[in-house]
Amino acid sequence: MARLDDVQPQCSDTVPALDPEARYSSRLSARSALYTEFLLVMDSRQDGATAADLRSLVLEGNVLSRGSAAARAKLWKELKARYRLDPSDRLFGSFLSEWERCGSDAERGMTAYLLFALNDRLVADLGTEWLFPLLRRAPAEIRLPDVLSFVDASERRHPEVGGWSVNTRRSWAQDYFASIRDFGLAKGTVRKLTVRPALYAAPVRLMVRVLSDSSDSPSPRKICRARASWSSQAPVAVSTRSSGMISRRVVRPSPSSSPQTSQRRATRDCTGSLRLRKLGRSHQR
Repeated sequence: MARLDDVQPQCSDTVPALDPEARYSSRLSARSALYTEFLLVMDSRQDGATAADLRSLVLEGNVLSRGSAAARAKLWKELKARYRLDPSDRLFGSFLSEWERCGSDAERGMTAYLLFALNDRLVADLGTEWLFPLLRRAPAEIRLPDVLSFVDASERRHPEVGGWSVNTRRSWAQDYFASIRDFGLAKGTVRKLTVRPALYAAPVRLMVRVLSDSSDSPSPRKICRARASWSSQAPVAVSTRSSGMISRRVVRPSPSSSPQTSQRRATRDCTGSLRLRKLGRSHQR
């Protein structure tokens, strides 16, 4: 049975990962990211396919080989909740433009993961606050109790998590592990290790485009202020630009740093972020 936070209507301009009011969703407790099924739909579509065409591929064309109409309808609903699957939707439309420019399976996996994370606030928060440092240290072991601890601690900021049972939280964490493995960010079955991804062009362009276009995106200066506040508590992944290139690194605050020092350091490291919108507009031209 779907939870209330999983069936809320989506506005075509809403990017949950960038919306401070977005609720955490438990949809992964029912099934993983369904990346293999998503790939089949994307590989089966025709150029210029509409949302109705994509739906027809699953329901009438049965490209996912399900035995009943009910199973096909359920799978389409789950895929649409995860990936939006509507070319007229701003986020999916931006993703589609970059997807068609991907040059490898690994680049497609990273671009699809970014779409998946942008459309799920909990996946996005877990990715930036927990998974990212482990990817930098790859191969690093990822443990189910660590994800469960993150979900449990998030209840203070997201009271909707308080309504999730122990089984729901555990199922969510297990399907999250399966999902990041499918996207190519982890390997292994019983013992999972992170895989450090290459910095592919398509997901970077997609992120710049979303930050530039999304009506939910905070201004770059607000991003810097939020980063400065957080930098006194945790490692921060920052983006910088030098000679036209975008690079990322982790800023680890010194325990002896004052809040003012942390804020100055984080603001200085935001030099590239302050130009994100300008970069996005230049890219579109």
